[in-house]
Amino acid sequence: MQQPTIGSSVHYQSFVPVGSPEPSVCQPAIVTAVDGEVVDGEFVGHLDLVVFTRQDSFFNWGTSHTAERHPGTWHWPAQA
Repeated sequence: MQQPTIGSSVHYQSFVPVGSPEPSVCQPAIVTAVDGEVVDGEFVGHLDLVVFTRQDSFFNWGTSHTAERHPGTWHWPAQA
């Protein structure tokens, strides 16, 4: 896994409250701070993000990484 850096483009999996009829969706985000490092090929730590939606943008602090795309986490965009 590559090391995320300030300015990296990542995806944020939207957080959905329990019982919400809305599905979790993948949203573009830009890294604003990195607190962690790559250990044995996996990023260990958290990122601060600016997340972009169709209507606005918001800050999300202390976001964890997961390849499984759990709501409220970040992941790398798919490679073309």
